[in-house]
Amino acid sequence: MVSRLGLHLTLKPSHLLLGELKLRCLATISQAYSITNEEVIIGSGVRPSGYYAAPNGPNINVKQHSRYQVGDTMEANCTSAFSNQIAKLLWQINDVEADPVYLIQYPARHESNLFSTALGLKFNVRANQFQKGEMTLKCTSMLFKVIYERSEETVLGGKQQSSGLHVSESSSSVHGSVMKATQSLNCVIGLIFFLHKWM
Repeated sequence: MVSRLGLHLTLKPSHLLLGELKLRCLATISQAYSITNEEVIIGSGVRPSGYYAAPNGPNINVKQHSRYQVGDTMEANCTSAFSNQIAKLLWQINDVEADPVYLIQYPARHESNLFSTALGLKFNVRANQFQKGEMTLKCTSMLFKVIYERSEETVLGGKQQSSGLHVSESSSSVHGSVMKATQSLNCVIGLIFFLHKWM
């Protein structure tokens, strides 16, 4: 598997230092070591599903109506428990990942070197989202450990071009099994520059 990320920008004087532009692309392979969920059922009100809830899992807060119907606006927030790193949150509607246009990103909060993240969900309820008069919302909180990292750096615009490579690699043990990263990473940067007088 190969991931590609392009970069397209119009250069400004603030991008250049002594006539040079430094670019760095960073690629990582991460492994989830903690996955927790909470699930609620929407229909005649809001109630816990009885599945997935964990003491250190995320918390779902739904703007409550007496009853949800087609056309109503659904608003909910998912907040991760505090941990020593920023959790990645994922919303699912009836076990299908929510459309990105439904999501509201919030900045992470930190207290005493611990972090908590929140992800909002807002959409107008459609008829096909109700199954037997109910809809399930699930939020998943994931914590990752980087097991392979590679970065490549290029300097453009000066008399010389230089490239530096920085690689770190480690293995991770999860549930007693050791996983090693053996994939090579390609970092592809596509650049279109309007350099004008700087080149």
